[in-house]
Amino acid sequence: MTLSRRGFTFVELMVVVTLVAILVAIALPQLHEIKRRAIAADVIADFNAVRYAAHNSFAESGSYPATAGWGQVPPEMVSSLREGFSFSHGDTSYRWRRWSLPNGMPQNPSQTELLEFEVQSDDPKVITAILNAFAGRARGGGLFVALQVD
Repeated sequence: MTLSRRGFTFVELMVVVTLVAILVAIALPQLHEIKRRAIAADVIADFNAVRYAAHNSFAESGSYPATAGWGQVPPEMVSSLREGFSFSHGDTSYRWRRWSLPNGMPQNPSQTELLEFEVQSDDPKVITAILNAFAGRARGGGLFVALQVD
């Protein structure tokens, strides 16, 4: 007598579903972390593009671009940035600022301007990922990066 069996038993199906659920529970937090790191990498790439555009603007006009609002590309930078460049990435937005220092910096009175690229996000974990990505990198070019969480 041969026993013919088709399909799966309920117990076999439940074991497979449980194993898949465990694997998803392990992978899902890592997926969110990978997404945050990708956003951080995009922000750093945007920072480098803005830094280049600011220096290019200075080379062309003898001054750095004026302060712009959140998510607004300073008009002086538009020609130096790729077409469609945005001062935002997902829920993260940027702001360019130029501070005039009439008396200069305390340690260097001849430095009369302070340049800033601000990053803002509603997700503190995204800001942490950006800070971790910047760790150990040169922040040269005279630009200061300010990060804030709303």
